[in-house]
Amino acid sequence: MISRIYTHWNKFVDYASQDRLLMGASRFRIVAGIAILFQYLSNYYNRHYLFGPDAAWSFQTFREHIARESFSLYAFSSSLFWFELVFHLGIIITTLWLIGWRTRLMTILTYIFMWSLHERTPVLWDGGDNLIHLIFIYAFFANLGAYFSFDAERLQKARERGGAGQQVLSIFHNAAILAFAIQLCLLYGVSGLYKVQGEMWQNGTALYYIMRIDEYSWPGVSELIYQNVFLVTAGTYATVAFQVAFPFLFVMNRYTRWVALVGAFGFHLGIAAFMGLITFSAFMISVELALIPDSEYCSIKQRIDRWRQNLVSRFIQWQHQLRRSPKLAPLRIQVLYDGWCPFCQKSIARLQRLDTLQALDVISFREPGVLSQFEIAPERAEARMQVYKNDKTLEGIDAVTCIATRLPLLWPVLPLLWIPQQLGLGQRVYDWFASRRTIIPTGCDTHCELQSTNQRQSTASPHS
Repeated sequence: MISRIYTHWNKFVDYASQDRLLMGASRFRIVAGIAILFQYLSNYYNRHYLFGPDAAWSFQTFREHIARESFSLYAFSSSLFWFELVFHLGIIITTLWLIGWRTRLMTILTYIFMWSLHERTPVLWDGGDNLIHLIFIYAFFANLGAYFSFDAERLQKARERGGAGQQVLSIFHNAAILAFAIQLCLLYGVSGLYKVQGEMWQNGTALYYIMRIDEYSWPGVSELIYQNVFLVTAGTYATVAFQVAFPFLFVMNRYTRWVALVGAFGFHLGIAAFMGLITFSAFMISVELALIPDSEYCSIKQRIDRWRQNLVSRFIQWQHQLRRSPKLAPLRIQVLYDGWCPFCQKSIARLQRLDTLQALDVISFREPGVLSQFEIAPERAEARMQVYKNDKTLEGIDAVTCIATRLPLLWPVLPLLWIPQQLGLGQRVYDWFASRRTIIPTGCDTHCELQSTNQRQSTASPHS
């Protein structure tokens, strides 16, 4: 009997100590970290009015609130220096948690500083703070730095070494993620059941009244929804049905779990867009991301890689067909540049990388016979870049503009080239830069002849 219990216990420990949902936990850290930083930075310039010693929520009222039921680092002193220190330390610590440096320690510190900020002005937030406060307690025991972090390599080595201590940490991690899931299912289920009891949710008008509140509306867009009876009624009933069904869909099987999670993503993206509850939606999505298995993330990545490879392959085929098209022949131009100018060489190399249509035929005028071929004086070629287009010669800023019209990635900068030209400044600015470039004569450019051993010896010893 005892041996059987021992065997079952060992099987349970082996099963419970296998790390699961590490990628999702790391994504929770990233998305939640961005949301917390957003709370700091979006209120940065109003921080004194919202959180400072002389904030709208007075320091005395804040102290009384803290004394009754909570704590906050901001309550230790009413000095401006202390406020600035705590506020900026919160930003730094949240950033370190976001990038995954000493993740377990930073999880605790991020929670302390975030809680302190939320308690400083508790009337300011959108409801997402209630969820994230609970989730962070579970997150203390989770491995949030296994991926996309500075700790990833160190934690991977620890997992490979194994041992009893690592088994305990893995069990705690899995229990924490399970707590994430239970908390989310409770939240959706209870929220849906409460809505069922509301008269406006029962008669299908709740969405109308929500979108008519100025603070929760998207001007110009919300009207299109709340003026449509079908959308209002369908959206109201769909919200209740989704929230009540979420716990059952989540636990039924992997396919219904995807239905639940994808529905949750869409639900909260809609809340962020139409109601403006950005951090609430971000916190909810961060928890939902933590509940996707690593195998599913790998499968998604493989699909995305295949789609990307197919798109790249099709783009390359289209590019080759386009390059061979006779319609592009009028677009092809010859570009004469100074091969003795290092800046010119680097610029031409960059332009060639951007030349997806292969419309540029670049030639250094320092090459033997080039000047005579194009019948151009050396001084003119050295002063300005030359472009030959359909028996027409362009130079300087006009040549640069002509090149930009052939490179789709440079089309956004065309207005910056066209405006100075119209003002009569383009050529002057070009000449000013061109006159200050460095020229290093080398005696050869892209094609350099190598002397034979006999030639070098005869050059070195003319009397031999």
